[in-house]
Amino acid sequence: MSHLLRRTVTTMASPRWKELSQYAACDLADALLKLDVPGAGFLPDITPMPHTSSSSGPPPSKILAPASTFLMIPKATPSFPNPAPLPKSAPEPNLKVSGPWSDYTERDSIVVISQPAGQSCAVVGGIMAARAKYLGAQGLVVDGRVRDLVSLAETGLPIWSRGTSIVGAGAETKFHAWNVPVRVGETTVEPGDIIMIDPFENGVVAVPKEKVEEVLELLPKLVGADEKMITTSLSSNSASRFSGFSASRCANPTLSCCSESTSSTLSRARAAILLDVLRPIVIGKKNAFRGSKRASASSSKRTSHSKGLVSTSSLPNRQPPRPPNSDEA
Repeated sequence: MSHLLRRTVTTMASPRWKELSQYAACDLADALLKLDVPGAGFLPDITPMPHTSSSSGPPPSKILAPASTFLMIPKATPSFPNPAPLPKSAPEPNLKVSGPWSDYTERDSIVVISQPAGQSCAVVGGIMAARAKYLGAQGLVVDGRVRDLVSLAETGLPIWSRGTSIVGAGAETKFHAWNVPVRVGETTVEPGDIIMIDPFENGVVAVPKEKVEEVLELLPKLVGADEKMITTSLSSNSASRFSGFSASRCANPTLSCCSESTSSTLSRARAAILLDVLRPIVIGKKNAFRGSKRASASSSKRTSHSKGLVSTSSLPNRQPPRPPNSDEA
């Protein structure tokens, strides 16, 4: 398989695609929604690999790279004898050399794997992930299941999936085609599309390679509008107006002010206002609580120090003996 090593990813995307890293996944999805891209580029229900306590990986970071795609199809085995039929839309197999999917990994790409829905097996395990990393993968996005969580964590790769399993890939699936369109939810990912794995927004988005320039043109306007709305909402003149606003109670829900993106921005603004109002109250309560604890600790210390001593107030009031007078004598 030495002739398969060190494949280099190629993309027809704008050479400016790396500029997308300045933005969050939510920003990219907003731009794609504005451009009427199906699914807004969102890869739904794909989440980070579960944390394993036996390994400590690098801190999370945002990853941006072109996609290389891998399509798996169902197969029958004695343990899983009733596979789903192959969809009519499935492309023809295009693997020139038989072998595991990881041998087709392209350097500096994000691997996107499509597994048939409803399967119990994993399509990525520790060995395949280590091989993909060796060949230069920047991350793995699996529309399916993964296993060998400890080994996966030890690779240090960002690995996101729809779920986990303990069953190997050979139980139900086989590698069918490479660098073909794959569908995740309503989003179709083409080889060379730009994938962002954003752990801070807990999401993955795919920007079609032919839309990169349009997205980059839109993003400053969209982000600027959001920032202006938030700044305006935090001003003293508009705080009361926004703090009581609710899109669901708007008198005319057909107005553009009640659009989903606007109401989302207003929700963030209301949250910021509420935080500003509550912060001094919370801090005051914390300080009062700490003061109470210090006073209690001081009182406890004084009490423990005085243990074993008798309070003078509890002693009998003894008067000095009087000298006897003559009568008593």
